Amino acid sequence: MSIELVFSGGLDQLFGRRTCSVPLKDVTEQQSTATNASVTTVRDLIAYARDVLLVREGRSPDLFVSPAPATTAASGASFTVRPGILVLVNDADWELEGELECELREGDVVHFISTLHGG
Repeated sequence: MSIELVFSGGLDQLFGRRTCSVPLKDVTEQQSTATNASVTTVRDLIAYARDVLLVREGRSPDLFVSPAPATTAASGASFTVRPGILVLVNDADWELEGELECELREGDVVHFISTLHGG
């Protein structure tokens, strides 16, 4: 019972892997202690990737997340993915699914694709 993460466009180098299976309960447990939430959202998953996966690799989270813009911060979000990172939840753009508030379920596949990979 997990969520599948797929990193591409250079993010695979940042995270040290192309795919990763994350137990949903690990993400939920980490975030519920901080927020008392029982639903896992993309916001929780991004925080988990930042706080657990990037720390494990010894990488800077600033390459993955940035402070939320004023319009997003007003809704309570203090961070979001950096500009230029496309997020897909089950092959659908996360903007169509509620962005940070998109609820995740067992078996979901979340792609993080950097569109800024040089050339």
